[in-house]
Amino acid sequence: MFDRFTDGSRKAMGLARLQAQRLGHDYIGAEHVLLALPDAGGGGAAALVALGVTRERLRAAVELEATPGEAKARSEGQLPFTAEAKSVLEGSLEAAQRARSHAIQTEHILLGVLGAARATSPAGRALAALRITDLAAAQAAVSNLPSTDAERAGG
Repeated sequence: MFDRFTDGSRKAMGLARLQAQRLGHDYIGAEHVLLALPDAGGGGAAALVALGVTRERLRAAVELEATPGEAKARSEGQLPFTAEAKSVLEGSLEAAQRARSHAIQTEHILLGVLGAARATSPAGRALAALRITDLAAAQAAVSNLPSTDAERAGG
């Protein structure tokens, strides 16, 4: 699946890992993916802005909901994805397919987060605090984004 990710989407996943490490977590959850989107740029960041979410508000909302961890430093290897984060990836693929796009772009990842985040999870609670609970409104924000040929899969 990652071969269908654009450079921006790959960047988002790398940033999600860094967010997990910054919060002391030894896993990548939907909250880490959500935190990574503004810094990854592209349509995911633009859609968040269109929904009235700044990087600062997003970070504050997620950090309020995500319990800081005490993860042991991992010198090598990947952090595992939570079940919710795996659902984000599956949802991003589905969003790309609905958009008739071969490439999975950052806006598809955002839609994957919105579709996968459970109300009881840190990502779900942060989204609720930011008043982003309407998937249809988020899909509309994404569909109103200007088309970008700059984001291509495989790089």
